[in-house]
Amino acid sequence: VTLLGAGGERLRLAAAPSLPAPFVERMAELPVAGPDSGLCGLAVSRGEPVIAQDLIADPAWEGFRDLYLAHGLRACWSVPFISEAGKPLGTFAVFSSGARAPSARELGAIEQFGHLAAIAVERKRTEEELKRSEERYSLAMEASEEGHFDWNVRTDEIFVSAHIKKVFGFPLDAGAVLIVELDGL
Repeated sequence: VTLLGAGGERLRLAAAPSLPAPFVERMAELPVAGPDSGLCGLAVSRGEPVIAQDLIADPAWEGFRDLYLAHGLRACWSVPFISEAGKPLGTFAVFSSGARAPSARELGAIEQFGHLAAIAVERKRTEEELKRSEERYSLAMEASEEGHFDWNVRTDEIFVSAHIKKVFGFPLDAGAVLIVELDGL
């Protein structure tokens, strides 16, 4: 699995559980375009699967031939995975020790794994962005010295900012969420 960097110009190897360490080191980061992009870079730049049935005989992979030979790799099938917005996120690739094309079933499985990888990557990025947003919001509230609270009327949970705790005399170490009982509501 490779992931596209923030600038969209480089792929970073994210997982390669069965590939040897020297191979992983050489492929750790590659450009998306150009002669050193490799199969995964080509798949991302084209936005479509790239199937190399024989990495040794195909002149397109001459720059990687010694690496492939040293590790007994003869074929590679790389499928880009795409965000919901249609932007490339990375690739899912499978290497084979024999020169061959993938079966329809193998290609379908690779595409499904790529789809699952896209979901996982988008979810992780969304969670990270939400965390950054919450941190910025919290810092802004602290800096403004304004208090706020949120009340979930279904559960009677109330989120209380540190400033509100100070104003109303709640202990600051009481936690951010208080459970209150409101009579008559």
